[in-house]
Amino acid sequence: HLSQATKWQIFHEFRAFWEHGQLQIDTEQMVLDASKSDLVRAFRISLSRVRAFRMARANDLLNVGLVQPRTTELPPKACRSINELISCYLTDLQFFSENLQEVVHGASLSEWIRAYHVLREFAIANLGTAVLRQPLDILVIKTPDFFHKLLVTEGGIEITRAECIIAHLAFKKKSRDLLDCPLVPFGKYLLMVPALTAISEPAHALESLLHSIRSEKSHELSFIGPGLEASVRASLRDAGINARNVKVHNYDCDIAFVLDGVLFLCECKAKFIAADFATYSELENFLCKRAVGQHTRTGDFFSNDLSMIKRVLDLAPDWQPRSIERIIITSSKLGRAMQVDGCWITDHHAVHAYCTRKGATIKVGRKMEIRVPDDRLEGPPSAEGFLNYLGTPQGLAIHGDLLAERRMPLTIGDRSLMFVDCETYGEIQSGDD
Repeated sequence: HLSQATKWQIFHEFRAFWEHGQLQIDTEQMVLDASKSDLVRAFRISLSRVRAFRMARANDLLNVGLVQPRTTELPPKACRSINELISCYLTDLQFFSENLQEVVHGASLSEWIRAYHVLREFAIANLGTAVLRQPLDILVIKTPDFFHKLLVTEGGIEITRAECIIAHLAFKKKSRDLLDCPLVPFGKYLLMVPALTAISEPAHALESLLHSIRSEKSHELSFIGPGLEASVRASLRDAGINARNVKVHNYDCDIAFVLDGVLFLCECKAKFIAADFATYSELENFLCKRAVGQHTRTGDFFSNDLSMIKRVLDLAPDWQPRSIERIIITSSKLGRAMQVDGCWITDHHAVHAYCTRKGATIKVGRKMEIRVPDDRLEGPPSAEGFLNYLGTPQGLAIHGDLLAERRMPLTIGDRSLMFVDCETYGEIQSGDD
């Protein structure tokens, strides 16, 4: 199974390309080509931006005084290692959390992070002592009660929450991989592959896990939405822009602000990071259809009656906007700029980059960074500059310029196939946003 994992991953992804109509097939040459698809290219750029963000943030200065080896005090009060501290920081950024105390699926974010780290520590310890005499020796085989007690005694997690976490970490039909769900049910036991658990990054695994066990009623976690709105308003406020929420009856404009006489009406859509092509395709489809439809109705209402906008933003009764722009802002990183039915579609990273006026950086060696110049980030923010930036965000341009075709020969049975797509490794050079 492990030896075939790479082949399966390539085949599975290209099947997703085909299912979404993004594949050109040459049956004579046995070539499956997705390199010309704009949607596939956007997905690759999105992933590269995600990797760049994680790499850059993992190198941020953190309060190492919080590190207390083998502590059972939960984050954010204390962390067992610098790795756990980084995971907590990344989780805080990914979920717009204030203190990691938000409870999801039976446990707080801090408890989820601690559980992953305790299992990771346990896996590393077993790698150092395992004696490989037979295939089963690459596994750790324990009862669920063993793992419950491990989280309680080593992690400081209350028993009922430990039981809930272990139940979710047990691999199921809808689980994505053994990094998200490292415990495989086998009879009355749970099996762990220590070599895999030892390399997991809890912050990334947690987001992927929660995405796979989301409830049918709510696609995303309820607290991410308010956190996203607060983050966008904070970015605008730091740029000297008065941004407010406006509600009238059943109409709710998440963020409204005026810049250079232009009225901006913004709708925020909290979404998990799209880690696979099918999920990214669903994300763009949601934003371009459902989100645009919703924001169009909201925008039409407030455009036809500016009275509440004027009141909330403290504008003169006779004030009239030069123009009205509608923006949809998502928490996930996009791979291309879009404009659908008069709505700009962007992500909060692009908004933050423009408001902070910082832009991207290029890594030179291990320690030096050079900021990438962009005239649109010079001087005070302007309506024209903001719209221009949303049309071609700097991060998208950097990662897009590094896109290159990738060819992968694959033999399946007696068939020799050529899989062709594209990839970009912009995170190696760029500290995006």
